[in-house]
Amino acid sequence: QEMNSIKAKPKSLGSPARFDTVVVMISEDCESTGLQGARIGRLKVIFRLPTKLYGSWTAPSTWPSEPLAYVEWFTKLKTAQSLIMACILLLILYHW
Repeated sequence: QEMNSIKAKPKSLGSPARFDTVVVMISEDCESTGLQGARIGRLKVIFRLPTKLYGSWTAPSTWPSEPLAYVEWFTKLKTAQSLIMACILLLILYHW
């Protein structure tokens, strides 16, 4: 099984910050070879929710135990069809 890793690391003394760019599949019809059905963002933080609150209260059982991620989303991608239509419109506007 192939494993990929991503990093989110704040700047520290003598070390620059590193926030990896991620491509996230957001729909089941996401293409395996393209970006249709995917979003692109920058990973800012990887964290887990606490199991104890205020020292003694147990966290809700519905909280996930897996690591979570905070992603800063880039602007949504345009579909190929809308890009083609925009190019046609520009050609019409600037050549006639």
